[in-house]
Amino acid sequence: MKRFIFALVALAFMATPAWAGLEDRFSDIQLKPAPDNYVLGPELSSNPSGDPASGWWRLFGRANNLYFEADDGTVSALIPSGSTAWDDIGDPDANGSIDFTDYYADMDFGDTDHDMLTLWFTGAFGDVSGMVLEQKTGNPTDGTLFELKLADSDPDFVSFKTGGVEKVNITAAGGMALSDDLSVGGNLSVTGTTTLTGTMYQPSVVSASSGNVNLTIDAAGTGTITLGGTSTGKVTTDNVVEMFGNVDIGNANTDTLSITSIIDSNVTLDDGTTDSPSLILKDATDETGTFVKTDGSHTTFTPNAAGQALQVLTGNLRVGNGSPGTASMDGEDFYCEGESEFDGAMQVDGAATFASTVALAGTTTATFGAAEYLKLDSNTTASTTTGGALDIDFQTATNTGKAVSLTVQLEDGATLAYGIEVDVDDDTSGAEVIHAFSAENAAGTNATTKGFYAANTLDVGFESVLGAAFKALYVDATTTAHTGTAGAIDIDYRTATDTSHAINLDVESDLAGAGEIAHGLKIQMDDDAGNADNEIHGIHIDTDANGTGLQHAIYVGGTAGIDAALYAANGYVRVGTGATPDVTPGDDDVFVEGTLEVDGASRFDGDTVINATANLGSDSELTISGGVITATKSFHNVDTEGDGASDDLDTINGGTEGDILTIVANNAGRSVVVKNGTGNIVCGGDHTLDNTGDTFIAIYDGTNWLELSFADNN
Repeated sequence: MKRFIFALVALAFMATPAWAGLEDRFSDIQLKPAPDNYVLGPELSSNPSGDPASGWWRLFGRANNLYFEADDGTVSALIPSGSTAWDDIGDPDANGSIDFTDYYADMDFGDTDHDMLTLWFTGAFGDVSGMVLEQKTGNPTDGTLFELKLADSDPDFVSFKTGGVEKVNITAAGGMALSDDLSVGGNLSVTGTTTLTGTMYQPSVVSASSGNVNLTIDAAGTGTITLGGTSTGKVTTDNVVEMFGNVDIGNANTDTLSITSIIDSNVTLDDGTTDSPSLILKDATDETGTFVKTDGSHTTFTPNAAGQALQVLTGNLRVGNGSPGTASMDGEDFYCEGESEFDGAMQVDGAATFASTVALAGTTTATFGAAEYLKLDSNTTASTTTGGALDIDFQTATNTGKAVSLTVQLEDGATLAYGIEVDVDDDTSGAEVIHAFSAENAAGTNATTKGFYAANTLDVGFESVLGAAFKALYVDATTTAHTGTAGAIDIDYRTATDTSHAINLDVESDLAGAGEIAHGLKIQMDDDAGNADNEIHGIHIDTDANGTGLQHAIYVGGTAGIDAALYAANGYVRVGTGATPDVTPGDDDVFVEGTLEVDGASRFDGDTVINATANLGSDSELTISGGVITATKSFHNVDTEGDGASDDLDTINGGTEGDILTIVANNAGRSVVVKNGTGNIVCGGDHTLDNTGDTFIAIYDGTNWLELSFADNN
């Protein structure tokens, strides 16, 4: 607007020279005198060419507008096109009013992070209003004076604040929250829920000529009526009280409903739909106990705190119309005429007497204290049944099912615990037998049955600590002839641990007498078959021939202390099954069908009969060093030191008294001279081994090697 006024003044100055100066007489701009008083100029079809000179400007009219062009060529329209910009409206300088008559106005705010329209009232006004909406004239038949509409459900409708504190809030859903008192002089109609955090009251209900003024609270439909609301508030009536719909009496923890008169009729809680309404008993800490009649089922009592229950302080609890048996029912007792079923835990602090069969369905758990246990007494009176004091008939359709499952744990500080302990006391005449553990197989079963089974990560599957004359394990497979091939004791063993054992026997002897014997394993063989061709093997060792390593049928290890790895007091030792000995073996004999290889010394106290060739094995090379060799076997070839043409052999180390040694030359081109008397060789004269066929044989007497034979086999 200011720029437009400036342009008009400029045109006036431009037009003046049309009458005052000759240089502008031919200008088309005219200044009309009174009474017209306007400036007249031509309208250009396009902007003037070029830019004004530096420090100059120009005005021109084009396209129904007046334009200002600066010396940098910037062109600005001086007459706004369309509506006037909001920020171009100036401050008023007098009171005024706008009459829209039949028109209306729309204001569109698209900003997202500011208050869209703010009216500030900064004056210290008195009893007037900051803004008034008034239906002043006319005669409307419908409509709304002030209406708020929301397209979305997220923002609130209205928020009223005083001093920055919200007093009233109306949400998009229609709920209204008040932070202060609400005073209603007339009727208050609420179709939804009204929630009051303060006090709602009618100050007084006065008498009238036609009777008391009515206070009516209508909860039509599904509404709720709440009477009372403070710790001292109460509703008092001296006449009949009729309540229809949902009625809540009191809404504070300390509100009470006191009925001092007699209730001479039924009190019924019924919603007419499903389960009965709850009868809720609440204590000072808001813990509750709730009674509910379930629709078509039982009446339930539910406390909201764990560990609480329905407690009978005095008297008895009886179920049914029957008469108790042995129970005296003298207070704090329970009697059930029919069956009692406990799905949870049951604790019996006193004695429990079962006069009949007890059926336990489902999992039954008994929890005992530190010094408590379950005792079955069938000893005070001798039992006459065969089923036992504890008789368990068990049939399972589940893999790894167990008739009895024991989990035994050892607390810190304890050193020994038993899953099952059987104390066998024999009070009979002495001829009877008591089994601490008996396992039998019912006839006709098709499954594999095992009397005792230990699996998984047990350190010891079976342990027996014996007295002086007792047996750890007794297996009787002779009373009835055994027809199985696995044996009376069958052990399948596979190991991934070095030096482990399928059976580990640790035998110690406390024998003090001379010639006494202790056995780690004793096998008594009795042949009752009556057939001379039959055999009984005390130990039978077989192999599946699939092993890749060495397999030793009997291995005797250790470091020291074993006098005899194999000791046969009777009979003979036989290796092989096909051949027949030439000499009938007797006690203390050894028969080897195949090859007998002895890496150490062999001693034969009796005659030695060799029916085949005696083989000393292949020769091995020894090299003379300083005139000395060391024999390690009975047959060697000898070479000179440094492969010299000739070398003297003075001394032969090694050997045990009685050893026989044969030596030959290693190479015909290198002579070995056996020296007589130079070292420990006694041969009657020097012998030269200059051919691989020459031999020297000697026997060791514990000091010297004595010649037995020399052969020059050139």
